[in-house]
Amino acid sequence: MSRKYHLLFKLDSQNRLILYDQLQIHYFLRLIEPYIHPSMGRKVISAKNFSTTFAKKRTTIYLPMTIHLSKPTVEINKKLATLDTLNDIIMDRNRYISFYKNVIANNRFNGKTKGYQIVIDEPFNRPLRLIKHQTGLSFSQIVTICFWINW
Repeated sequence: MSRKYHLLFKLDSQNRLILYDQLQIHYFLRLIEPYIHPSMGRKVISAKNFSTTFAKKRTTIYLPMTIHLSKPTVEINKKLATLDTLNDIIMDRNRYISFYKNVIANNRFNGKTKGYQIVIDEPFNRPLRLIKHQTGLSFSQIVTICFWINW
């Protein structure tokens, strides 16, 4: 199961799946989305209930030590310009499943990180929050993916 679907889970005493990782929970829900009975539609993660108004936000972004920044706010916001492309991938179920297997599952977010206090520019707040809502990725993980991927 781990090799084919890239899920690490346990079974409880009643043979129910137990997923501990929020990222994997979101991925699992996307995998089974076409097979969910309409009465269980509340379990599907939807962008419908997503708020659209955000101002500039100061936050701390933790990036792997292999990413070196001299002007964190400028460089991170520059990378966040690729969020629309990432959002297009996330919103398409098949592309997201492939992206999860090839990029997210293969690049575990472990290891030492360095924190950067930055201000996220207003145009990037909505796509950043939407991607977090749809995938379970943290802001730091989303920014890290933006650095990994050369769009």
